[in-house]
Amino acid sequence: MRDLRAIAEAAGRPSRLRTTLYGPVGAERTEAARAGDGQLPELLPVLGTGTGGGR
Repeated sequence: MRDLRAIAEAAGRPSRLRTTLYGPVGAERTEAARAGDGQLPELLPVLGTGTGGGR
């Protein structure tokens, strides 16, 4: 969230959270976004790499 906000500010654009339909975001979702800022989920390994043409 912090990085996206910096990009928007550098472009002279406002930064605000929105839903997928561009509606306003409630306080609960805003707090969840702030709490998770900078934390990436544990990713699963990519299978099938290195042989078989990516299959």
